[in-house]
Amino acid sequence: MAVDVALILGYDALGEVVPAIQAAKAAALIPIVVLNRGGADYSDWLPEALILRSGNVNRDHRALVDEIRRMGRVLGGGRIHVRAILNGQDRMWLCYLDLRRAFPSAAGVPPSLIVKTSVKPNLRFLLRNSEHHVPYVLLPRRYIERPGKFPPLRALAERSGRLIVKPVVGSGGFGVTHVENDDAFERNLGRAAEKALALQRGMFGDRVAAPFLEFACRRPVNDFVLVEAYIEGTERSMEGFATSDGGIAYFVAQRKTRRVEEPVFRDLEYLVSNNHPNEKAMECVSSLLRVLEFEHSPFHIELKGSARMKPVEFNPRVGGGSIADLVASIHAVNLHELGIKAVLDKVRVNRSFVTVVVQPERSGRVRRYRGIDKVRQQTDCVFVRKLVPEGGEIDRMDREAYLVEFCVSGKTCGAAQRRANELLGWIGVEIE
Repeated sequence: MAVDVALILGYDALGEVVPAIQAAKAAALIPIVVLNRGGADYSDWLPEALILRSGNVNRDHRALVDEIRRMGRVLGGGRIHVRAILNGQDRMWLCYLDLRRAFPSAAGVPPSLIVKTSVKPNLRFLLRNSEHHVPYVLLPRRYIERPGKFPPLRALAERSGRLIVKPVVGSGGFGVTHVENDDAFERNLGRAAEKALALQRGMFGDRVAAPFLEFACRRPVNDFVLVEAYIEGTERSMEGFATSDGGIAYFVAQRKTRRVEEPVFRDLEYLVSNNHPNEKAMECVSSLLRVLEFEHSPFHIELKGSARMKPVEFNPRVGGGSIADLVASIHAVNLHELGIKAVLDKVRVNRSFVTVVVQPERSGRVRRYRGIDKVRQQTDCVFVRKLVPEGGEIDRMDREAYLVEFCVSGKTCGAAQRRANELLGWIGVEIE
């Protein structure tokens, strides 16, 4: 019998891994977290056996798929049925695409949205005949390793002046270099391309392929770096959730006020202008969502320009850092959880929930609890909360207080009830 699982891609550290684990449990799916070898520690939330730390992440995805399929041995020896794949980190989108190819029935962000946006030259290619066009060139690896004349690159430099060299997939600003069209142009561009390629090869093995729409085929991701025209003007960061009808919900606009190029190329310091967002920026975001047919998913779009706004990049995920907290402060919603819900709502699994509370048997001071961490690790524990901390006093009037509360999911009400009773037996409270 197949076991229903959700794959959660975390690479090294990711803000939405823990919410994704909790959401998968609530959906009656067994979470399997997929990390690189140096990945973060999620053992508070899952047994170590369900945390796959693999050297094949972003190196050999066929081998990674085999590793995932062998996880059935951990789950009672049966085969696994991947019902959902959750990701929100740029470095894992190519892995995500290959896993969706291996597990095509899994729910997730539509691969077409990832192909259009996360593979950066594809965004430029799709917008080439639109008002959002930014001139670009895909620089082949052979011209980086053995420098020579590449006419399209010279034409781009003559037409655009300043250029940006970057990896073809998101890298958090690493490997991105600004190159002036001056006397040192050829030398500086060569160094920038070498830097971008080295960064890219550090993230991805040469076996990892990406779909390049310009060539209508999949090619090794390390075959190219991206060179594009530098967009003048103030950069703006646009956050929100694309609705199913092409609208924008929970929108927050930020204007960036300072830029640094070392050690990472990125902008710092933001002014939030949510009450009066720039109309040109709003129009640009709406147009991009419409052109790319992007819907029912969070987005993080960076724009620049003066007379006309153009996309610096389009990310099919929640913005990093404190952006999710900012959106939550303004709109009282969690974009991470909305994105996860949009995926898991596509999964049809029968499920029931049972909530159990632990009450004190006598008054006194809570000395310690036992078993709570073990309960939290279980794949069907949706949540467990300690409501009275160690050292807390319980007097005679508080005998009906709740000490611990936890929730269990199951495929049937009876199964959830039996499991809840089992987990209840694991929890102990010492009162003195």
